[in-house]
Amino acid sequence: MSDDFLEGDDDLTGGESSAPDSGKRKVGFLPAIVLQIFKWVAIVLGMIIFVVTIVIVTLQVIGGVGPGGPRTTITEDYVESLPMFDYFELAELRGVTADEVRNTYVVTIQIGYRVGDAATANEIILRRVQITDQILLWFSSQNAAYLMNSQNREEIRSRLKALINQIMTRQIQEVRFTNFQVLNF
Repeated sequence: MSDDFLEGDDDLTGGESSAPDSGKRKVGFLPAIVLQIFKWVAIVLGMIIFVVTIVIVTLQVIGGVGPGGPRTTITEDYVESLPMFDYFELAELRGVTADEVRNTYVVTIQIGYRVGDAATANEIILRRVQITDQILLWFSSQNAAYLMNSQNREEIRSRLKALINQIMTRQIQEVRFTNFQVLNF
């Protein structure tokens, strides 16, 4: 028996060979590992090329301009940053509109005031019932068509801001909606 395990005379096929070196070339341990590494590197590179090709084709189909390019045009409206405010959320308000066939409105209003203005925040909390009552009266006096028209949303915000500022001694900065629905029932 040989001490070198790579040079064994074991016959795995069961047949006898007449010559020990009959044209077969032995592949050593190191070349087999190198071939396996090359095979897996080629598979991984092929997968990467495939994925990159799919991404490029998909971007071209959906109209992208490529990596790093803007997908939308930037207008002056987007360049300006909106001012930062702290907000106080009023409870969800529900009621019916002034239409002959009544519709139900459901709104959640955020009252914006200057960041860190604790006096305004305290006044909003103290006058929450008065503010809620006036807002409910205002919404109940409107018709559903006016409220449902999304082009009137900014006008509604400014009217509610003016209404709240009439009640308050300190001025609020804005009114925003986190829920605004007009339902037909």
